[in-house]
Amino acid sequence: MRAEAVYVGKFLGMSLSNTPLASFTNGEWMGVVTFVLMIVAQYLSTKLPKLLQKQSQKKNKVKTKEYANDNKKAGPMDNMESMNIMMVAMIAVLAINWPLGMSFYWLVSSCVRMVQNVVIQKYFIDKK
Repeated sequence: MRAEAVYVGKFLGMSLSNTPLASFTNGEWMGVVTFVLMIVAQYLSTKLPKLLQKQSQKKNKVKTKEYANDNKKAGPMDNMESMNIMMVAMIAVLAINWPLGMSFYWLVSSCVRMVQNVVIQKYFIDKK
């Protein structure tokens, strides 16, 4: 956050030192788009491993037991799902006052994480 490039740098016409909140109030749409894309990418990066696992199980015709689908009480997966949502919400609340350079960093890192998950799933987990 204290890097000189964040304070004096520009990317795609937006100053990296501005905050998303300032972009909202000034009508700078690139800052708003970066912030929203960062939140969406963070959410998708938490959902992608579970989606890839389901796809792999479907492809390999793995059957789950009926008692494993019992939704009568909250299990560890429900707690993990709510924790992932809370984590993304917390990042959104904190990032509204961070410089846009940080939001851009979180956007790029979550996109890299998603690509990494797909590559690991395809070339290492699903490898026959």
